Amino acid sequence: MKSQNILICTKAYPEISQTYRETVCTAGLLLDENLNAVEWLRIYPVRFRLLEHDKRFQKWSIINGKIERNPKDFREESHRIDDSSIILIDKIKHDATWQRVVDYLLPFKVLSTNYLRETGQTLGLIKPREITSVFL
Repeated sequence: MKSQNILICTKAYPEISQTYRETVCTAGLLLDENLNAVEWLRIYPVRFRLLEHDKRFQKWSIINGKIERNPKDFREESHRIDDSSIILIDKIKHDATWQRVVDYLLPFKVLSTNYLRETGQTLGLIKPREITSVFL
């Protein structure tokens, strides 16, 4: 396993697993040593509620952890993480501009889900053409 920096972009709703107990699927951006975004990354399983409190990350946290490609998952972005290796490095604050988040994400924007399918990507950022309704 190699120690890598990751910007956490989202966490899925927890699910029960017979093997791992309760798990969360997490998506983010793999960052290089200078904290520049390199590519999308999926981390599964994460036993989030079993993590020590100092290792529990939130959305827009930058973490470091030992990860490796998950050979049991066909999706290229899928990796496993050594839960005990997680270190919280930074947390992007919620402010009016979100410029730091925008700077990380915009280079990964694609035009459509068709593009993702054609390239074999299973994670991506797509700007909707129109928002017709919002559910709260």
